[in-house]
Amino acid sequence: MTEEKKVETVKRSKFADEKYLGSEPRVTEDSTQTELTTAYNWFNYFYTSEDAKSFTISYLKYIKYDRETIRKLASVKAIDLHNVGWNCRLLHSGNNLPEAVWFQVEAKIRNLTKDIVETPEDEEEPSIKVVSIQDRINSKASDLIGELEETLDIFFQEGVIQFDIKKWSLEKGIKPQIAKRIVEHFRPQYEEICEAQEGNDPDLVEAYKRWRKPILKIMALFLKKIIDHMIEVDAAGQAIRKPRKKKVKPASVLVSKMNYCASSDTLKSIDPKEIIGASQLWVFNVKTRNLSVYHAVGHSGLSVRGTTITGFDTDASITKKLRKPEVVIKPLLEAGKIYLRKVMENIKTTEAKATGRINADTILLRAVK
Repeated sequence: MTEEKKVETVKRSKFADEKYLGSEPRVTEDSTQTELTTAYNWFNYFYTSEDAKSFTISYLKYIKYDRETIRKLASVKAIDLHNVGWNCRLLHSGNNLPEAVWFQVEAKIRNLTKDIVETPEDEEEPSIKVVSIQDRINSKASDLIGELEETLDIFFQEGVIQFDIKKWSLEKGIKPQIAKRIVEHFRPQYEEICEAQEGNDPDLVEAYKRWRKPILKIMALFLKKIIDHMIEVDAAGQAIRKPRKKKVKPASVLVSKMNYCASSDTLKSIDPKEIIGASQLWVFNVKTRNLSVYHAVGHSGLSVRGTTITGFDTDASITKKLRKPEVVIKPLLEAGKIYLRKVMENIKTTEAKATGRINADTILLRAVK
């Protein structure tokens, strides 16, 4: 048979099969994993590994992808570019893919070309690109996902899988942030395979019908081991992660917005910074003649937020009106702690709860550490 007749026979065979399997599939950015898998199965049936490689290089040239990467792909085995090639074919044919799929394609391409050394044609000075921490995490995750995808490809080609996820994880130094992304990537695929095994979803059964049940079972087990281990890595990282130590603000910053009366007649306010960490604070409102005492509720003492006292015991902190302020305040400023305990008790006016609010009429009388 001549070469021309062989080609003609192949074309007739393909067109005949298309009557039953349909023409080249179309996908959109909203296509489900099931629809994508069906499309890949169609390409696997009608095209070869060499076609996948050709589709990949052709599309990357079309979008003006990195030239060095395209050159390196010439050295990559065609069998390693199956799904990459099918995705490139879909894109080149005017389809739109889900964003995550192109993320996987680039990850696979990077993984396949990263160890290929090539002497650059032009000695151009490389441009410096600032890469964010998030970009580094995403790039690292995509590379590792690509390696795991490659292991799956080998399994589909050879029907054998020898892979220790724990050993691989230790060798790669998987961090919790990376582990989380790996779980997010593989979980949908694992759930689909499990549903396909159960046979309750006709679409999934159709999408995975070319794989025998034992193969699907092994693949599901493999994905489960990846997901379970990565969940453990993520959980362990969160358990040992120390809580961030709260930054302590200087006293000058805490009281910077405080509104108070600096002086009135013979009374003068203390430096408001003395309030921070104090166990007790005495204040006097020159307008209402209210004397207030604040008792700290904890070992860290009193503090200030804006122009309000914080960290005080709401039950023990009280306010009373003074009939003769000069009689009470003068000894209060000089007396010891024992005397201070009975100051409020000896004032016979009505007691009220201290609110913590300080205003322009309030003298800061005394802070006790």
